[in-house]
Amino acid sequence: MSYADTLPDAVADAIATVIREARAGWERELEVLRAERRALVAELRLAALGQPGTQPEPTPAAPTAAKPKASRS
Repeated sequence: MSYADTLPDAVADAIATVIREARAGWERELEVLRAERRALVAELRLAALGQPGTQPEPTPAAPTAAKPKASRS
């Protein structure tokens, strides 16, 4: 076999490897997203049932600007 015969095969193998690795990464990301979705749904179900400790923490109120005191003259 000559160089011209093996080069296309080598390129095809390299491309196949890149595609296979990308697909594996996407599948891992998809599984993480699915797990996060399942956890969120479970939390929301518990919150909807009113289970203690499942309500979201209240966010602190934004600080209010101090109003200037009216001068008494």
